[in-house]
Amino acid sequence: MNFFLLYLVLWVLSFITLRILYTYKGRKILSLLRSLNLTVSIFSVQWHSPRIRNYLNQFLIKRERLTKFLNKWFYVGIISSVIVMVLSTLLWIYNGIKVIRITLGFQEEDEQQLITPIIPGVNIPTSHIIYLVLALIFNGVFHELGHALASVSINLPIRKVGFFLAVFYPGGFVEVQKDIEKRSNKNKLKVFSAGIWHNIFIFFLSILLIIILPMVIKIFFISSNGSIIVSTKGNHELIQPFPIGDAIVEVNNCSVTNTWELFMCLKGLKVGKEENGTRHGRCASVGVLNDAIETSGLYCCEENGDFDVGDLKCLETIKSKHFLKQNMKKENKMKQESDNGNEKKQKMVLNNDNERETNDNNGKDNKSDQNDNMDIINICLSPKKILKNNVCMNNSQCLNSQNTDSFRETERCVFSIHEEENYFLRFQLSSGKTSNYFGNLKSFVDSLEFSNHYDRFGLWKILPSTMKIPSFFDFLIRYSLTLSGGLIVINVSPCYYTDGGYIIQTLIDIFIKRNTQKIKKIVLVAGTSILLLNIVLSLFTIIRQHI
Repeated sequence: MNFFLLYLVLWVLSFITLRILYTYKGRKILSLLRSLNLTVSIFSVQWHSPRIRNYLNQFLIKRERLTKFLNKWFYVGIISSVIVMVLSTLLWIYNGIKVIRITLGFQEEDEQQLITPIIPGVNIPTSHIIYLVLALIFNGVFHELGHALASVSINLPIRKVGFFLAVFYPGGFVEVQKDIEKRSNKNKLKVFSAGIWHNIFIFFLSILLIIILPMVIKIFFISSNGSIIVSTKGNHELIQPFPIGDAIVEVNNCSVTNTWELFMCLKGLKVGKEENGTRHGRCASVGVLNDAIETSGLYCCEENGDFDVGDLKCLETIKSKHFLKQNMKKENKMKQESDNGNEKKQKMVLNNDNERETNDNNGKDNKSDQNDNMDIINICLSPKKILKNNVCMNNSQCLNSQNTDSFRETERCVFSIHEEENYFLRFQLSSGKTSNYFGNLKSFVDSLEFSNHYDRFGLWKILPSTMKIPSFFDFLIRYSLTLSGGLIVINVSPCYYTDGGYIIQTLIDIFIKRNTQKIKKIVLVAGTSILLLNIVLSLFTIIRQHI
């Protein structure tokens, strides 16, 4: 998010600088911009190319077969665009009703919205911006190419063709001669629907490529049995090094055979905590815990406002009969202070009779620990000291490591108190090694790059980035599919300033002979209102889900 803010600030400063220069050197600046074919405003920068315009205007000269093909091609485009317009309008109405019901509380919130705005850093990783930008450029250019070819096919000259950058949104544009209004309704529909038709083509082409891509990849790459680490993008202080080229095959006892399953395992940890109270911690010796208490005190987390301080993190465990004997006097004293007026502090009550755990039933989960919620102790401790210890979900799993009674009194299961933010993770690698991590799940995902394939020629040993080639094309095609679908349903909508708006006005002229202007206004106002309502409410829902 800091990147976007910096980019926006630089954009505004650049425009202000240009305006200042224009104030003092107006003619020279204007002359320079014209010579570069640039048009600059606060919201966009446009560049047009006379060379590309002239090439397109002369493209179909002496190409009769291609001209005939394009005429048929854009006839299909008209029919397809009208059908999609009807479906898109119904989709917007259905989605609008659904989002309104969610907003008003009549329906449970569903993260999988039918139509969802894409917001980098919110519902897609910031690392995917490159795929998003490339897919936008490709879809935008191919969309405008449709308008250009349709115009030339009906002998309508192009006035301008070029590219623009509207703050964050890149794309292309085509301006045709204003006498398009004098052309037949059939030819106008060709030009207006051509861009949508090209996006529809990209949509189905992307589906086909997604089906074919795995077969092509198999020719040059070998699938792994896990999620391969391609590169690291940051050194987290509590993450052990992952060998480049090694693969994650298990995370906290959840099996991983590809990158998708890795993300599903990580998501499962979060969902399991939120829905079932399932947590993964580390076994820690009483000696380590006692040292932490001697150093930072029993109530350090409260004193620090529940925030992590330096290398120390706020962790928690559950007491037992023999737990922290040497701190009994300190606990009793703190208990008295708490009873005398500080009810916010935790009461440290030792249960001499009820805290004996048994190993008779290994199938017990952490219900026994959850029943003792009142006996939770918060401890400020560096996770580094226990990161390599045994994984546990409750105290009994630490006790099961040995059968002697003495061991029962020396280890406890320790969890992160900020479990919604920080997690203990243990990864099993295909090489047989293990790696441990403590921290935020998003930070972990952002600190590594993954792949599902090795190249057959062993180039990954020299250039590990070759392992990213399959995922690069896979993500690019999927984003192209998503964005082409989004551009279709937005552009085909019967709204002001959209291709669908021009199409519906032309259709009204064809089929309705009276009060056409009034009907056009009603349809366009209704369509624009529905579209804006959907966009605003969908953005509101996404922001509410992620804040």
